[in-house]
Amino acid sequence: MLAHDIQAQDSNRQHVLQAQLPQRLARLRQRGARLGPACWDINALHLLGEDAAMIASACRTPENSDLAACLDALHEAVAELLHPPRLPGHAASARIAKLIDTLAQKQPPDDAERVADAGPSITIAGATHELGFPLLVMAPDHYWTRLAQETLPSSPSAAATRASVHEDPAPMPGRVAIAAKPNPDAATTGASLVESNVFANAGRTHEQLLRRVSECLAMEDAGIRAGGLMLFSLQDAPSRRKESGAARHDAQMAEVGEFLTTHVGRNDLVANVGNESFLLLNPDCDPGLLEAYAFNLRDRIAREPFVDDPRQRFLFDVGVCPFVTGATQADAMHDAARGAIDSARAAGRHGVSVVRQIEAAIDADLIERIRAALAGDGFQLLFQPIVSLRGEEDEQFQVLLRLQGDDQRLHTAAELIPAAARAGLMVEVDRWVLERCVQLLARRAHDTRAPRLFVSQSLDSVRDPDSPDWLRDMLLRQPIAGDTLCVELSANDATRALTTVGRYATAMKIAGARLSLSAFEAGVLGDRLLQALPVDFIKVSPRYLRFDDALICSELRALVERLQGDGKRVIAPRVEDARGAATLWAAGVDFIQGNFVQEAGADLAFDFRASIL
Repeated sequence: MLAHDIQAQDSNRQHVLQAQLPQRLARLRQRGARLGPACWDINALHLLGEDAAMIASACRTPENSDLAACLDALHEAVAELLHPPRLPGHAASARIAKLIDTLAQKQPPDDAERVADAGPSITIAGATHELGFPLLVMAPDHYWTRLAQETLPSSPSAAATRASVHEDPAPMPGRVAIAAKPNPDAATTGASLVESNVFANAGRTHEQLLRRVSECLAMEDAGIRAGGLMLFSLQDAPSRRKESGAARHDAQMAEVGEFLTTHVGRNDLVANVGNESFLLLNPDCDPGLLEAYAFNLRDRIAREPFVDDPRQRFLFDVGVCPFVTGATQADAMHDAARGAIDSARAAGRHGVSVVRQIEAAIDADLIERIRAALAGDGFQLLFQPIVSLRGEEDEQFQVLLRLQGDDQRLHTAAELIPAAARAGLMVEVDRWVLERCVQLLARRAHDTRAPRLFVSQSLDSVRDPDSPDWLRDMLLRQPIAGDTLCVELSANDATRALTTVGRYATAMKIAGARLSLSAFEAGVLGDRLLQALPVDFIKVSPRYLRFDDALICSELRALVERLQGDGKRVIAPRVEDARGAATLWAAGVDFIQGNFVQEAGADLAFDFRASIL
């Protein structure tokens, strides 16, 4: 049901809206002026359209008919940009700006004197994203509740949740920052990167897309995560370019690129590579479905008439490299996708080729660096906040392992852990990390609110018979608060060695540490883990972050309800945007972790009081 339909059914709210009309109009105009053509943001654009519809419903009177018509036109102009989500081009920006300017002319004269009390609806925070995104935009009041209303999938429970949400609920604590993106330039569409999500963006290169792939590979679950990288390579590109001419060929490829960016998934990223290829990063599709997804996109491009010749069709070969192939570097995934295409073409085949495995060669140099780091303090620990969605102020951080290479590149856990495991060094690495974390907690033991650190441990350490005694002795030497160290084990590892993990967990709990299970999924195996292990925290599997899948979201809500009923606290990792965080809040999740909250840093500098989501 649209906002103006809801308002029409509630005469009391209609009266309130009429009384607030001058202030609401002023806020809407200020919001539009703040956005401007240089700093569009998809989230605020969504709110702008919703407010226009809401205010239009409040002023459908004979004396305000022109004003209502202008607001309706503004709502329609915004709605066109939300399906699929995209930022306005020059024409759409000009149309929206003109409608906002027209509102000042249509507003009744006596209302204009009262707009000074409206106050700003958006404030600009002085911060930027590491990748160079512009200033942050702070969400308006009650943004979370209103956004959650839009993101909940259709289901009976979701409908009930929507019904309980109204325009002026009890305010959510704190605020949330949403990265604003620059307005795209239509002239550079063919060389742009567009993320068709809450964080829609333009003007990015394929190098920047590969940097995003590197960020995915840097995550602790890189080897088991969903999604992958696709390379779309045009068949017979040289001959096509020669026949069409360089300028016309580039225009055709720009149109193909624009078509691709508007037909991919909500979280996908697309970038042009030269004049014959496109890269697509999908972060959340089941690895087994990536091939079908690539076939579907390839077929849609092939059937679409482009430019000035409707008979001409564009056929692409696609190389698909899922994250589960074991890659540790973005360039390796790109090269593997390209190699899959080249191998198929050499054999006379066209279509979609999937990389099944990237051989992980033993890097002797990296292993030597790991040995040297173990002998001293060569490793680096980064800390990423785990923030409450329920108004709690607990200071919690995930500990991430890094190693500075000779080439100044920071090696991530996705590279270090496999190399250390192959060299038989995992137990030593785990102990190095645990010991430094306990030392840090001991130094902070007398703080008013001591932080809690989540520290991952491998199955090698769990299976080591000396590990429980080693941990107990270390905690006796450096006593810390019992709930400040949380040892995190993979649910998959725990399933493979449940009896051994059970003994380790029991000894760890006796020593005073807490236990967290990561990548947890509902089902028979999950039930066995909950019955056998004294778990305090559950970090859900990334599969539950597919926010467009109503069944997955319904399963997540049921899982959260059950876990919380058993006294477990639920954490969602890898949260990258506001819409995802809002959906998780609506599902009842307790805590979130990810770059949306804050990227990992070298210290514990995060204001949990000011940043409650």
